[in-house]
Amino acid sequence: MRTIVLTNGKGSVLSLGVGSPYIIESLNGIDAIAASVQSKKSPTQDGVTYLDSFLPERLISVEGSINIPKNLAMIYAARLSLSSLCSTKIGYGSAVLKLGGSSTASYDLKKIIPTSLVFANKDATDPFQKFLLTLEAMDPYIYEQALRSQAFASGTPVSVTNAGTALTPVTISLIGGTNPRLTNNTTGEYIAFTYSSGGTIIVTTEFGNKTVTISGVNQIGKLDLGSIFFQLAVGSNSLTLTGGGTATVTWYNRLVGV
Repeated sequence: MRTIVLTNGKGSVLSLGVGSPYIIESLNGIDAIAASVQSKKSPTQDGVTYLDSFLPERLISVEGSINIPKNLAMIYAARLSLSSLCSTKIGYGSAVLKLGGSSTASYDLKKIIPTSLVFANKDATDPFQKFLLTLEAMDPYIYEQALRSQAFASGTPVSVTNAGTALTPVTISLIGGTNPRLTNNTTGEYIAFTYSSGGTIIVTTEFGNKTVTISGVNQIGKLDLGSIFFQLAVGSNSLTLTGGGTATVTWYNRLVGV
């Protein structure tokens, strides 16, 4: 049995599925979604040249029912709880998805906005109050909950594995060294600094949230101009730190569908 734990923009939490009065009858939109393919075409070219693929927002629909014995007050309270949690006017929320069955894995959905909640036109005392909840995830990826981490010293290449099905951003922590440079040998991209005054350099490479801080202070000006806020490619990535010191790379595997 599948379970969805919803958290709205105000931090209120409600569980749908196993152990709650909200039964999930069908769940759609968690599998792979259609990508938008970008390409280019030259004069006289047969076909096109592939450039990249981009994912739209993820649309999720939950069809279910409120299963409460014929207690009018409890039925109304359950409907109100679901309606209150699913307000579209209180910002981003999130969801935790548990597939159930033979799988014990849990997955995170981020930047969730409820777009509609419809109750079936049934007698208010009916113990099965049907509903259809529609959610829109501005971030289309599904994230494994386990935080992955790899620490290593300067000089020797290390292998870091992104076991997801899409590129994934990283958080990089650099301690010590002089003018440290972290290179992803697999992609040829690197991130480097002109810096030798101690402190911890923290870099995040998430789209829309790219930051560089040193001991908590914004220091993006210390970044080498050729640097790329790289992400981990799918599969094995060879990383090398030069300039001395140590590096720690953390990430979440992210999936295009489950």
